[in-house]
Amino acid sequence: MPWPTRTPTLGGLMSPLGPADPITSLLDRSRFQAADVMCRVDPKRSPFDLTSPVSGAPATGLKHIEVTQKELLLLVGRKEVKDAKQQAIFDAIINAASAALWFNKISTDPLQLCHFLGQCCHETGGFTALKEDTFYTEKNVRAAHKNLTEDQIARYSSCTAAEVREKIAELDKKIAKATIAKADTTEMQKAKEALQAKLKGLAAENRKAQEAYFNFKYGPTGPALGNTLPGDGWKFIGRGFIHLTGRENYEKFAKWMKEQSPGADTPPVVEQPDLLDTDATVGLRAGLFFWLTKKCDVKATKDDSEAVSKIVNRYDAKTFPKRAALTKKAKEIWGEKKPT
Repeated sequence: MPWPTRTPTLGGLMSPLGPADPITSLLDRSRFQAADVMCRVDPKRSPFDLTSPVSGAPATGLKHIEVTQKELLLLVGRKEVKDAKQQAIFDAIINAASAALWFNKISTDPLQLCHFLGQCCHETGGFTALKEDTFYTEKNVRAAHKNLTEDQIARYSSCTAAEVREKIAELDKKIAKATIAKADTTEMQKAKEALQAKLKGLAAENRKAQEAYFNFKYGPTGPALGNTLPGDGWKFIGRGFIHLTGRENYEKFAKWMKEQSPGADTPPVVEQPDLLDTDATVGLRAGLFFWLTKKCDVKATKDDSEAVSKIVNRYDAKTFPKRAALTKKAKEIWGEKKPT
């Protein structure tokens, strides 16, 4: 059954993280009963969303560092929200900071919050996307893999309509020259027809190329990503506020959520991995899972941006200065704010 299913009630001291959640002791029974009523009002609400189903106001009395949309726009350097995707991501952050128990550790510590939002801002392209870029051109594929055959490169490469039209135009010139020279143009004509057919079905062709490329790139690759089944590479591409990649990481994330919420419904992220992209709240929770299980919080507490960056993406050192700059900018916004 597609997520969301009916949410569990929160009465009787059951938080979204379950009775083992250490934050539970901070809240009295009446607060959970209030949240329970809100979940009953709308059975399709996420179990991680404790805001009012009517007003959007916090449903709990948790102390938190307020995060506003104006502040998030300041961090990403925009005057207004780009699109519905960015709005959904902003809403997930704002609601989690003010009401979600599972975000409370970060939303009460200004240093943690600044490092987390700085890193996530970079990972998501300014809070605009929750999955990795899957559009690999021929140039990208060649640069990433030096030992591929020409057939593999062609099979794995995506292209724009403009690029296809440019190739057709080049073939037209060659065909014209060959015709003047009375040379055989049969193969060039076939190549042109193939490109014209590709142009008509370009979206499907690119999707096919992307699936082929990521199934090649990510698996099955053994224990590193845990992709053991055909199609796992494409199915478990990087998604979330901090990308989770590979079946094994999605399974660990699913297990972690169940451990945090014993007996409660949790998003079926292994069966529906797109949830980390399409549901910003699930994507945010995936980012928190990475942050805590990979010990980013330990490095953030020491205010060590480079150490945090190495954990998040050790393979891309050239992005470390940008990540540090975003973290510094976040400190200018939230660094002096106190939980209220």
